Amino acid sequence: MPLFELLTAADRVASAAMWLVVHQTYVQHAYLDGRDLDAADFKPHPEGHPGGSLNMVPAYIGYMTANAISGLTRSWVMGQGHCVAAIDSVNLILDNMNPAHAARYSLTDARLTRYAQDFYSYRMGADGKQESPLGSHVNANTAGGLVEGGYLGFTELQYVHMPLPGERLVAFLSDGAFEEQRGSDWIPR
Repeated sequence: MPLFELLTAADRVASAAMWLVVHQTYVQHAYLDGRDLDAADFKPHPEGHPGGSLNMVPAYIGYMTANAISGLTRSWVMGQGHCVAAIDSVNLILDNMNPAHAARYSLTDARLTRYAQDFYSYRMGADGKQESPLGSHVNANTAGGLVEGGYLGFTELQYVHMPLPGERLVAFLSDGAFEEQRGSDWIPR
């Protein structure tokens, strides 16, 4: 694919992923036809980190684009694990999902509604396990996820030592990771 076409496609994916990130946080019913939403379509108690996730969408798309252009797959870690909505949304749009996500989510109203409802869901299945493979942070079902990322700074403390010689690693750093919580402030030392 020529570079211009690839970048144009990346821009369309970014717009769709940002729409999906906002829906994950605020909406319990997703519709692809652009209809107006009613009050009943919104979550009574929205949860998530849409600001950080919206910042992560272009970063993760840049990562995926660099992989496509170079033909190399880089490992990635994200210090702000609570911004997983960006990763999962881009992966859903690109159909870059692990089996647990692929079995539940796709680009249809019903499956995007399930995706929005599964985000920050605490429902338990009949087997006593969490029903949703989505998490509020990077987890075992996040395609490509290596580390939870949790509290800001802890992943940043590790990433400087993660890649072995010859390996490629992209580290997505939070704008607050080096300020808000202690841990990563020891990296320069």
